[in-house]
Order: sequence, then structure tokens, then C-alpha cells
Amino acid sequence: MRHRLLQILLVTIISAFTMPASAETDFYLCRYDDGSVFGENFEFGYDHKRNIILLNQHRKGSYTKNFTLGYVELEGGWLNFHFEEWENGSIRMRESHNLDLAEKLLTSSQDFYNENDKLIREGPRANTYCSGVADGGTTVQAPSDLKCHTLNIASKAGKRTGHWCVRSVLPESKDFSYGPENLGSESGAWCEGEAGQGIGVELEVSFNPSAPTGHPAAFDHLIISNGYDRSTRTFMQNSRIKQIEIRTDDGESWVRTLRDETGPQRVNLGKTIRPHGILITILDIYPGQKYQDTCLSYVMPGFKATN
Repeated sequence: MRHRLLQILLVTIISAFTMPASAETDFYLCRYDDGSVFGENFEFGYDHKRNIILLNQHRKGSYTKNFTLGYVELEGGWLNFHFEEWENGSIRMRESHNLDLAEKLLTSSQDFYNENDKLIREGPRANTYCSGVADGGTTVQAPSDLKCHTLNIASKAGKRTGHWCVRSVLPESKDFSYGPENLGSESGAWCEGEAGQGIGVELEVSFNPSAPTGHPAAFDHLIISNGYDRSTRTFMQNSRIKQIEIRTDDGESWVRTLRDETGPQRVNLGKTIRPHGILITILDIYPGQKYQDTCLSYVMPGFKATN
């Protein structure tokens, strides 16, 4: 693997008036009142090709990082999507958003459930008009900045579709590529392409909701193969991940240390969660003997059989 000597930064500027008609993603900025439970700024992009939502939700000066939501329905001029918070294996809250595509009117709601998934009370309702694209730009990342791989997974928990998304990839060599397509298949490795050793680089893993319930899949651990695990030589030559932050789309987070060894390792979360997506951030690394590039060969939630 060649060490990259020159990094070319491609910056995509999204203008409210220059988005091409053929763009695969539509961006929206919706403004609620300050202090709204839905966030004073609610930004999202709808990716037509993959039928997913790219979401940012701003609250009191901070915002959730970009997450991919897999529950999306486009029907009768409406774009509908929702996400859920779970506690002890049951729905606690469902937040739903419905966009009238013609009027650009977004209707949002929260509903609360008991441990048997029965509705116990309706929460806040609100609506607001959205601009077609965030004014002058958006913190929701454009598709050109987000490199994703989609794979159908069969496990004891059933079949589902997963998405592995990254924004940093080492340029491919003559014989090998280092993109997110390697993260779910044990066929190679994803290697970040930043200058230095990749501290702060992120990758996202999300899965479509389980059929027929439409609920997010349940898991309580991740299975990770650290480094470039093609051989002992490639493993030692390239940097490996020492510490990560795991963050869900509803704000829960864990910091975990990975072992500096080949083969799969189990990363326990200590509880069962049902997120639509997780964001993994590199916090620390084991330096490679030859290259600075930090690699990861496999990452997969340990799905529970009952979802």
C-alpha cells in the first residue's frame, strides 16, 4: 500500500439556486421555534436512489451528527419517515415526520409507548415550512462526500439490508481497493485516506428496519476485525484502531478499546439497543510499522434472533 503523499480536497458547494435537476438527493432546511423538541433547525436530505434520509437535528446550538434513516416511504406526494427510541427492548418514543412535497410543509409528532409497545400518550405536534435547500449550504453531507456500500445480510435474526458509509477512503492501488464495500464482507479492509493516522475519522453503519414489524433491529454488541487483516504482514504494516466512540442516532454513546490482534473480536455495549444507525469515530490508534493509514476489516452488529 502506497503512503499518500498528496491529498486533494474536493469541496462541494451546494447553493439554494444551483442544485441540478438530475441530483439524486433533495435537501431541506426546516426551522422550528427555539427550544422545540424537534430542534430549532431540522435539516435532512432525501436520497432518491437509495431511498434513505440523511438527517441532522439541531438543538440549542448543538446538533446530532449525520445519520442514515432506513424507514422511508414516498407516497401520494408525501415523504414520510420516522425514528424510535428504545428502552429495555420496547419502544419508548417514536418521532415521525411527514413532508408535503408540493407545499414544502413538514408535520412532526412524538408519541410515547409502554413496555408492551402500546400507545400511552400523544406527545408534541408541530408543523413548519421548509426551504428546498438549506440557505447557502447545509451541514447534511452531499452524496459526493458520502461513500456508501449496501449489502444484503442473512443471519439468525433474518435477512436485512445494511449500509456502510464513510467520507474518507485511501485511493485504490493497482490490485486493491480500500472502500466501505470491504467492511461487511471480510474480503479486504476499509482504510481511511486522511493525512496522519485518521484520528477523528468516522464511519456509519445502518440497517433497514426488520420486516414485518418495521422496527429497528436489536443488538447488544458489535463484531469487529481490526486493522488490515489480510495477513499478519498487512496487519502490522498499517495502523490499527485502539479506541473508538460508538454513537447512536438518538444520542447514546460508548467509548470502547479494541484489542491489537487479528481476527474478529466482540465489542459489548452492555445493553440491547435498537438504533437506526451508529456512528463510529476513531479516537486512538496502534501505529503501523510502515504506513500511517488506519484500517478496519469488518464491522457488524451482533443481531438478536428476536426483533
